[in-house]
Amino acid sequence: MNPRYKTDFSDLKSKLKGLLVGVGGLQNVPIPKYNNQGQQQGFYKQDDVPHRSTFGMAPTSSVPVEGYNARNAPFGSGKVGGDQNLTKLYESYLQQLSKQVDCSYHRLETSE
Repeated sequence: MNPRYKTDFSDLKSKLKGLLVGVGGLQNVPIPKYNNQGQQQGFYKQDDVPHRSTFGMAPTSSVPVEGYNARNAPFGSGKVGGDQNLTKLYESYLQQLSKQVDCSYHRLETSE
């Protein structure tokens, strides 16, 4: 998530009562890929998804970005790799969000 564009939920504090539940594991796992008929067609690969945000203003840094061009490639043109093709429970984010809106947080660990 780009911290510059993080949603401000402070106006919801004390207006909501509820429980935010985190579901899933803490380790990265592949994301299933489905066709239009709902049949699984394997898993998303690294080249199937973007690995950085190119929304909004480009980050400013004294470190040169590979392929930087102010007009045509403000985020650089170099290939970026990552693990955005995998999924996991981002528990620290959900805990932070639950505090921001004054809700309880619980990690679902078993079906019981």
